[in-house]
Amino acid sequence: LPENHLVAATLRSPHAHAEIVELDVSAARNMPGVAAVITAADIPGDRLYGIRGVDRPFLCFDRVRHIGDPVAAVAAETQAQTALELEGGAAQELDGVLVVHAAGHWPHAQAEGLAAMLDRPAETVRVVSSPIGGSFGGKDDFHVQPVIALLAQATGRPVRQVWSRAESFLVGPKRHPARMKMRTSC
Repeated sequence: LPENHLVAATLRSPHAHAEIVELDVSAARNMPGVAAVITAADIPGDRLYGIRGVDRPFLCFDRVRHIGDPVAAVAAETQAQTALELEGGAAQELDGVLVVHAAGHWPHAQAEGLAAMLDRPAETVRVVSSPIGGSFGGKDDFHVQPVIALLAQATGRPVRQVWSRAESFLVGPKRHPARMKMRTSC
């Protein structure tokens, strides 16, 4: 990435289930070094995605459904300035095409999903997947791509984001549905 790239971070819900009544990000937007703060209200296109069913929000807009749900994102000059809480990627606009670099199995499907979210023609979004080795971890679904694409489009500058190991475990897309019955006692 060029020297002037921004660093992204995602604000995640500390609540297991809560209604979003109001999101006031004005203080974050006015912090020195912050280039952009986005919420679901800043998504110009589709707000939901999913492989088997379109039911996951890129950024939550009405409620959060688990600890770690994405609520807002920030792009700043340095990681320290993001002031929000290792999958990673980078996005930048190159000659009218938003180019997103991030590991994944389905770069063409991800490009289509990002284009729908950004409300722009599919041919103006390109996803470049890096080698993924044995494919351990969440490579079927989005991870950092939606946030960095939104922030790159909002700022007109290159943006990168890297998840910490803890963030990857907390919010990675590998959550297989299950029905469980258990009996516990003291």
